[in-house]
Amino acid sequence: MRPVLVVEEAAADIADVLLHVRRSGYECLTVTPAGMDVDVPVCSLILIGAVGAEVSGERLRSWRQRCANLPCVVLTGASPSSSSESALRADVSGMLPWTDVESDLIPTLQAILGAPATVSPDAVVSNREVLSYTIENNPELLPLIVSSVRQRIVSWPFQDSIELERVTVALSEALDNALYHGNLDLNSDLRQGSGQAWREESHARRTALPYRDRRIRFRAIFDCQGAEFIIRDEGIGFDPAVLSDCTQMQNLERCSGRGLFLMKMYMDEMRFNATGNEITLQKHRPAELSGVH
Repeated sequence: MRPVLVVEEAAADIADVLLHVRRSGYECLTVTPAGMDVDVPVCSLILIGAVGAEVSGERLRSWRQRCANLPCVVLTGASPSSSSESALRADVSGMLPWTDVESDLIPTLQAILGAPATVSPDAVVSNREVLSYTIENNPELLPLIVSSVRQRIVSWPFQDSIELERVTVALSEALDNALYHGNLDLNSDLRQGSGQAWREESHARRTALPYRDRRIRFRAIFDCQGAEFIIRDEGIGFDPAVLSDCTQMQNLERCSGRGLFLMKMYMDEMRFNATGNEITLQKHRPAELSGVH
């Protein structure tokens, strides 16, 4: 069975819902409303659980036009509201007040999808969560991905108070590399001086073939041990072994290699695929704290 896609505004607020669904045997993927505007991952059902501001009927209708064959369940406030009524008119499969989630959510999913084959021990024990995005070459979308990751690890028991910022920097560098060096195939030398040549060329390539049709694929897996981030572009790839060492005196004024240096320094593990167009970054929780949820 394909996973249930949970659309949520704040990961902390909907964490209990995610755990409830996983413990019942359904796999979950999560995405923010902004992420849904970009891409709808493959799933069996869409569960709308935006906290703080219910999803507008107009936005929901837009999503439904792109995935009309998928059932959709909306979690609403305690009582119907104007936005809830708009969502109803947007052709959803069901609506469920937040007050009834504990008792009625799983029976609702079972009525639409059928019962899961088995309850996943991994989902119960490790509270595993998967976050997935596929985005176009738009730099404005990259901070949305980083923000989604920050929401999920902001409460981690890091021993160092600035670890969250290090993860943020490493992911930002990895996504920038996928966009500019991977999909747009830009040379770092264009950043020398004022950087005007870099800005002009990157803007031009975003609308030119073959660059404009390339996509960035991001996948993050979180559990009680830590997180793994996989970022893949559709460029020709590169050999990281041939990059110059940005810490050497003769390279201090060059831009090339600084991003990889920061990623390696701030993350616990970093590796590339054979082509060089996919990077995997891992961040571990401290061993003595890894059992803390």
